Amino acid sequence: MYSELTELLEEMEITDTARGLSAKTINKNTKNLKMFFRYLKETYSIETLAKVKTVHIREFLVFKYEQGSAESYVNVFLRSIRAFFVFCEGEEFIKHVDNPCLRVKWMKEPQKLIRAWSNEDVKKMIQYTTQDATNWRKKVKYSQGVASLFVAERNKLMVMLLADTGLRISELRKLTDATFGRDVILVLDAKGKKQRAVFTSPIVYKQKLRYDRVKHKYFSIRDTVKLSDYVFLTRLGGQYSNDMAERQIRAIGIASGCDPTIRMSPHTFRHYFAQSMLANGTDLYTLQRLLGHSSIKTTEHYLKSMLSEQIIEEGLNRSPLMNL
Repeated sequence: MYSELTELLEEMEITDTARGLSAKTINKNTKNLKMFFRYLKETYSIETLAKVKTVHIREFLVFKYEQGSAESYVNVFLRSIRAFFVFCEGEEFIKHVDNPCLRVKWMKEPQKLIRAWSNEDVKKMIQYTTQDATNWRKKVKYSQGVASLFVAERNKLMVMLLADTGLRISELRKLTDATFGRDVILVLDAKGKKQRAVFTSPIVYKQKLRYDRVKHKYFSIRDTVKLSDYVFLTRLGGQYSNDMAERQIRAIGIASGCDPTIRMSPHTFRHYFAQSMLANGTDLYTLQRLLGHSSIKTTEHYLKSMLSEQIIEEGLNRSPLMNL
């Protein structure tokens, strides 16, 4: 079979769309595979499926690694390449025994410790957003300053919700009033199109009610705005974006004086939530369900990182020289 690689990629995109894979996954695979095909063409003049061998895949992965790609990123490429050849098998363009990926192993990734914010860091961010909201509340008179108060209350709810539930930012921004209950938050479109439920603590729900009041007042003034159904909105009434959240959390982290060596990102709250829940006695299987992990091994990374910190502290307390 001498099928053109680019033609097969087009078929794979259609097939994956029909399978219900997310646009993000399809776009990622397409991007990675186009880079792989370009490498094959420029390096070996290969443009057809039958000419791709195991050695070509291995050499491409080495090429990406020597370019400076991390081991985890190299494995992302391999994951896309594997998906392509599994598709080719399924469509009977190749036999299973001829799949060139069968003998290509994953690149060993270094086991990095997951660093999360401390309780003090999270307190600083909550205090900062609380003070910001308080300052704007004092300035609000009729319609003056309502927009800034709306943003301040939204930021406070976002910080509190991320810290207290471990939601991914992509999950948080999709929440609606229908899925955000007094006791339970329903995550209907989580990673991998899975669904799960997480708790709503009274302190978080109280902040949502406060945010809702300000949101209603702000958008009632802007009566020409058509609102989306999401909890977290932009000033124009549209859905809050991942990029906006990234910028906002970074700004809040810097302004509140958080540890600058910790990555200031919404996802860092997920690390904080996981390690806090473990420290408070939550078992791994409960935490796995709360985080929406498909594998318990992913959840175990948080336990290993937390135990490493405890070992360092215990070692310092029992240092031979410190106890002479």
